[in-house]
Amino acid sequence: MKKLLLTVSTLVTFTLCAQNDTLSSFFTGTQTWYTAATGTGYYTGNNSSGDLATMQLFDATYGVTGGGTINEILLAVITAAGTGSFQVAIWDDISGEPNPTPLAIQTVSLPTVDVTAWQPEIGATGSGKWYNASVTFTTPVAIPAGHSFWAGVIYPTATTDTIALWSNTDGDFADSPTHTRVVHSDLTAVAYGGAIALSVFPVVHFVGSAGLSEIQATSNTIYPNPTNGILKFNLPNNPSSIGIFTLDGKLMLQQEVSSSQSQMDVSSLSSGVYMCQVTNADGSIVTNRFTKN
Repeated sequence: MKKLLLTVSTLVTFTLCAQNDTLSSFFTGTQTWYTAATGTGYYTGNNSSGDLATMQLFDATYGVTGGGTINEILLAVITAAGTGSFQVAIWDDISGEPNPTPLAIQTVSLPTVDVTAWQPEIGATGSGKWYNASVTFTTPVAIPAGHSFWAGVIYPTATTDTIALWSNTDGDFADSPTHTRVVHSDLTAVAYGGAIALSVFPVVHFVGSAGLSEIQATSNTIYPNPTNGILKFNLPNNPSSIGIFTLDGKLMLQQEVSSSQSQMDVSSLSSGVYMCQVTNADGSIVTNRFTKN
């Protein structure tokens, strides 16, 4: 009889120092807004020039410390007028420019944005850190392997609909030439003429980042390891979801779970080493590596 050796791995439980990191350090100075150069519409929103979208680059300079997921985008919105919708999007970064095709898009109804209901400050204290719209991606978006991405807003196209974002004051953001883009009606993406940052604040979760602190080793198990197809879990901590990531943080598989005895089909993965991340109902994270044969 052929004997199978199942390696049982001890998982380590981590808890978030802050469950999510909100990227906002780029937004300094004074919050403000500008009309478009033509005088009709907004510099960072719908205008008579027919601008289509606006976006900001997030990289190692502005808080992207590694792989993980983008879960949510917070926005400071000047106006959200009309009965239609706009879109919040994530773009991959290609040599300092946004890929024309978004990685993910979340559609938002304009009437759901209350421009009078401001939320508390984001991150460090100071002006220009308030937001009034929170957009959660239905499926968390994996941070690209290069650990840089663009996040922003695609404007509505109906003539009766308008969306516009707050910026900071011209001169507050010296990296605007490399870290901001506006998409014109001819589909060209160019940097803003003024030195401004956009009020677009990604909420991210980093896998294995310094934002995680080890609190205890547990008897939670993942087996067999290595595996050819089915990965089984013994998870007594009330799990809510399981995510499988590459070691550079790319999300490969995700599954909602409700039972402490769960399993996941990973047969579609290529051979290699992966990170398994279990999120519990209380927000704690259990993570470990496994090998797919």
